Amino acid sequence: MKSPVPVLVALLEEIGQEATVKQLHDEARRLGLAGEHNNTWWISIRQRLLEHPRVTESKRNGALKLIDDPFQKERSLPAREALEFLATPATKRPRELGQALREAVRAGQSELTAYERVAAHALKVPLPAWPVGMNDYTPRGVSQKVLAVAVEFLAEVTKGQRHAKNPTAEPSPKLGKGGAPPAAALTPLLVGLVTIPEGSAAADQAAQLPRGLMAQSCVMALMARFESEDCTTAEGDRLLSRGAVLLPGAFAESPLVPAAQREAFARKLLARALGLLLRSAEQRLPSDPECKWIDLVLAAVPEHTLRHGVAATDTEDLVAALKALPDRPDGSRERVTLVLASLADTQEKAGRPETPSGPAEVAAKSTDSLSAGMASGSAEEAATEEPKEQESQTEPPTPAATATADTRAQKSEAGGGAGPVEEAPAEESKTQEPPSKPPSAATDDASTPAQVSGETDDTPASAAEAPSPITDFASEERSRYEIALIQERGVAQALRSERDELKQELAAMKRRYDRVDEEFAELRARLDAATTELAAATRRGEALALQAQRREQELRHARQAGRAASQSQLRQARLDGLRVLAAVLAEVADQAAHATDESDPSCALYRRVLAQAATAGLVDIGTIGEETEFDPSRHQAPTGPAEWVVVERPGFAWRAAGTQEEVVLLPAQVRRAEP
Repeated sequence: MKSPVPVLVALLEEIGQEATVKQLHDEARRLGLAGEHNNTWWISIRQRLLEHPRVTESKRNGALKLIDDPFQKERSLPAREALEFLATPATKRPRELGQALREAVRAGQSELTAYERVAAHALKVPLPAWPVGMNDYTPRGVSQKVLAVAVEFLAEVTKGQRHAKNPTAEPSPKLGKGGAPPAAALTPLLVGLVTIPEGSAAADQAAQLPRGLMAQSCVMALMARFESEDCTTAEGDRLLSRGAVLLPGAFAESPLVPAAQREAFARKLLARALGLLLRSAEQRLPSDPECKWIDLVLAAVPEHTLRHGVAATDTEDLVAALKALPDRPDGSRERVTLVLASLADTQEKAGRPETPSGPAEVAAKSTDSLSAGMASGSAEEAATEEPKEQESQTEPPTPAATATADTRAQKSEAGGGAGPVEEAPAEESKTQEPPSKPPSAATDDASTPAQVSGETDDTPASAAEAPSPITDFASEERSRYEIALIQERGVAQALRSERDELKQELAAMKRRYDRVDEEFAELRARLDAATTELAAATRRGEALALQAQRREQELRHARQAGRAASQSQLRQARLDGLRVLAAVLAEVADQAAHATDESDPSCALYRRVLAQAATAGLVDIGTIGEETEFDPSRHQAPTGPAEWVVVERPGFAWRAAGTQEEVVLLPAQVRRAEP
């Protein structure tokens, strides 16, 4: 038995009257309790019993008796209700009241959720060790006051993790002791808070706490919420605001998180973000929070991770899906576009032909990749491209083209021009020959005989063999020009696509501008309506103030006229006048209750008139929204009396100076309080 005092207090309550320590000893022995203790122990227990708030002495060194417990109602409260009462800030609270609330929380601890247990521990409720099988980390249904206390405790125990400079930093020593959550439960607690769909100041504050691995787990949980089909726009907006706070802590360098682990997290998060973007683009229009969340993720991941993820994604689908992202300067949309352009440029440089043996192969690949775009071109595009082809043919000749022209010129001459004809192609083929090709191959190709149309049988052998390399070289030049033409057409097609995209973006920007203009006009109309309503409320307040002044003058005249009357008549007249003033005050209070701002003229008028009425002994009965016990002499309940009621409209009473007499002029309107 840890402490016998509660048992003995309960035993004293069962006896129902005063009892000495000896009587308690006999009763406990009869029930089979504390049989192992001797008389010395029972004498010492008396002082411990007197320290209990409910036990006192009937007289000095006399029998013990119980005091009526003034906080019996608080002790019987449900655990969650008592915890919320305990978490409510109070400037001054009796020590016994706090103890009674803690006893109520401890008695019903099995009803508490994980976050309520954290708050109860922070509020010094003596709880046993954290349950081993605790796995429910859902803060739904938990009071915001309780969540605020839990977040304060989580902020305190994660302070060392946020400022850790040592790779082997230990968790807070406050964890796992006396009902506190263990270190392993911190991450689930924070994840449950930041993913709560409802608006919560405690959840917003909790998003500022995680760093390193905790922040990564929270970010992945937010990504899972965005990937779910039931994520609404309102929920997405709340999750987005918390994700914007969590992302820097997840990617920041920390001695507690290895670089390889941060890189793995960045790649996994990027893959899920790109998957969400492509899925939304294929299945449905992405919501605004989804687009902004993807935009935040793509802007947060490192550059090399972004290149790796974009390179592994289908380019055409990604380009089409990027249109849904916000178009802002230096945003993720522009960043991914630059990465795509860089990857395309790298691929183009890697596939650019550099040897005479490659043009045919490159031409085939380029033709296959651009055949779809060329087949869809219109007659107008073809007509536009013909001048480009002619222009490309009229460009200054390259050294190879000049050599070809010289060779053809020498070919048309007779006689000893065969020597130069053979030399030029041989040198050109050697300079453009791939390094892997043996030198003998060029010699064999150059020496292969070929027939040239228009030549006679009496042509020398050297002259008959010369046209073969010339013909091959001309074929290579044609292939090179065809490749260049195909590339130019591809560039033209890409430019036309870019032009169409720019037109679409311009149209979208124009539509956004029109929507903003409409929203501005709507806001201006609402502002004008609010201004008009404020002016009308001001006029009503001034009218009520004038009416109150007239009533006050009438009351003053009534006082002056009744001075000669008897005391009873004067008193009755005064009460009648005060009832009129009370009615006016009730009207002014009703106007003030509907005011949306404390600076409203009706609020200032009510305070001023109430202060003036106080000089005449007029006091108010309750304030609007006040919860109190029902008093039939001071309250009027149209819906029926109840033990606890809420004041809907204040009443007024007159209290004569220097006396405790009170006359109710106008009872307060009340309604039944919600349980």
